[in-house]
Amino acid sequence: MSREAQVVDVLRSFQRDDLAIRTLEENIQDFSKVLSSRTYRSYSKFIPYISSFWYYYVTSGNNLQTLGEEYSNIIRLSDNAIPNKLTQVLWLSLYIGGEPLLNRLISYIETQVKTSGELREEARLFLMKIFSFWHSYNSSLKTIHRALFYISGKYFSVSHRITE
Repeated sequence: MSREAQVVDVLRSFQRDDLAIRTLEENIQDFSKVLSSRTYRSYSKFIPYISSFWYYYVTSGNNLQTLGEEYSNIIRLSDNAIPNKLTQVLWLSLYIGGEPLLNRLISYIETQVKTSGELREEARLFLMKIFSFWHSYNSSLKTIHRALFYISGKYFSVSHRITE
């Protein structure tokens, strides 16, 4: 008998996956330290992304349950079917690198707007208000998204909401 995953199941799954990713991250850090301290210093900021990508690619990317999904006895479905490979890759990219990539993109566009001589002053001011709103309320938008998850029980992460 199948049932829709409850909020507690999704949270438990996320916690279990997070624990596995942190363990993998520690192992990668230990390995890079063994190679050399210079290697570790050079790549240490990428290790969290590498470990998350590796974990989710090996599991979700190959249509397998993650440790958290297996522990919570849930299966990720989209329209009552396992998501296709393109959807999995898009989800993985957004889940791991979506927020940093979006922030860099917004910073780049904001710089372009500030230095552009082609925009009218009204348009520039309007766009700068949008950027100001984003910078001011980014964390509030995340909190609202999380609250919607607790209310509806769907879409734990923004990447799930986008790829569903």
